[in-house]
Amino acid sequence: MLLSQKENELLKELQWQERLSADKYNKYAMQAADSQLKNLFSQIAQTEMQHLHSLEQIAAGQIPASGGGSQANPTFTAYYSLMDNQDKRNDSYLCGDALLSEKHASHLYDAFVFEFKNEGLRNALNHIQKEEQRHGKMIYDYMETNAMYS
Repeated sequence: MLLSQKENELLKELQWQERLSADKYNKYAMQAADSQLKNLFSQIAQTEMQHLHSLEQIAAGQIPASGGGSQANPTFTAYYSLMDNQDKRNDSYLCGDALLSEKHASHLYDAFVFEFKNEGLRNALNHIQKEEQRHGKMIYDYMETNAMYS
């Protein structure tokens, strides 16, 4: 399948976004104090790499498989109380930045999906967008459980 110049440019931007996100989540997993948050960030980093692989397939003219059904969102137990400490402030900062990144990524996919002619590609991009939204929900749930979201 041949992509237009605009489609190729948009794919490059999405690939950059996914690569940056995977790198960020891997770094955040090393920086987080709570093991639940470390695991969450590592899990999201792996999914971001899968997104990058799907975008590379699209750039190569293939329509990627959308993967299986959505996984269940993890449940979290409170690691932090209402009391404030340095670890909580750090983990809260990481979560806030990650949530903002997911909002941005979801917005990019929302806008870009309409720029692709092929319905199969639009469906693949929409699938990635839904996963980005799921990431945001998981981060929100962690923050809410740990009294970080107000």
